[in-house]
Amino acid sequence: MKILFSWIAYNNNFIKEDGRFAVNNLNGPHYQFHKYFYQNRGYDNHTLLYAGAKQEGYAERLAIKLRGDFPTHQVEELLALQGIIHLEEVKTKVDGYLLKFEKDMMDYACPSSQACSRPWWRKAWGGNTQ
Repeated sequence: MKILFSWIAYNNNFIKEDGRFAVNNLNGPHYQFHKYFYQNRGYDNHTLLYAGAKQEGYAERLAIKLRGDFPTHQVEELLALQGIIHLEEVKTKVDGYLLKFEKDMMDYACPSSQACSRPWWRKAWGGNTQ
């Protein structure tokens, strides 16, 4: 299975309306990825990562939009992190989740902090998140 993990981005995935991020951006990176690359590059799953409860609604809204416009694409929201700069929290949540995909091909995009990207790089380099 080929999986993309990526962080949502307020400034690129949503358009501000009345001073708040309200509308999905059809020119945003996630929408464009699904429009042009998901099938062409053979992806089976796209997991949206987000930081904390504040972003959960955005992740859900983006996933619903992607599922609605691309019904054959598998899109999930996952991994709410409260401290995206704290390696221990990131490592604990990410390592446990990645174990499910040990034999799968994973791509990772849009690291939001060094702590968030570290477990993913370890997995990519050695298949080991320790």
